[in-house]
Amino acid sequence: MKIQEELAALMETVTDAASAEAAIAKLGPIAEKFAIVAKAAKDMDQKLDPEVDAKLKELLKPSQDRLSAAMEKAMPVISKHPEIAQKMQDAMSRMAPKP
Repeated sequence: MKIQEELAALMETVTDAASAEAAIAKLGPIAEKFAIVAKAAKDMDQKLDPEVDAKLKELLKPSQDRLSAAMEKAMPVISKHPEIAQKMQDAMSRMAPKP
């Protein structure tokens, strides 16, 4: 999924506090798009037959894996700085699907 790739690419840039701050600054538009996509996916998930759902999950797996790896690598950097961690948490919370 393109939005996951965008987020992964952004998180892959996090190597220190300065790059984490820069990533957070760029996260807003991605978070907004992610929330829209997440809501659509949630709504669609309830209507898909299991076979189509399984195929979609298979197609999304590479981008999800990349995003997971990027987050895993970035989190130790982010967690060393409580103020940055809070900003990241706030930014990530905007990705939740809107009701």
